[in-house]
Amino acid sequence: MKGIQVRPEVTTVHVVLAWDASAAETAAKVRAAARAVTHTPVDVVVEDVLAPGGAANEAKA
Repeated sequence: MKGIQVRPEVTTVHVVLAWDASAAETAAKVRAAARAVTHTPVDVVVEDVLAPGGAANEAKA
């Protein structure tokens, strides 16, 4: 799945936040959901924030 890395020592989840979303609350919800399927610590990385009424900026390779 894109944006998720599962390693023996840690699970990392990359997310895009809505403009008005709380980073702390969103990270807590993501951690809780991920812990249902993994027993490692869960790191949450905010990759981007959606502009009000807009889309995420996609990195161009």
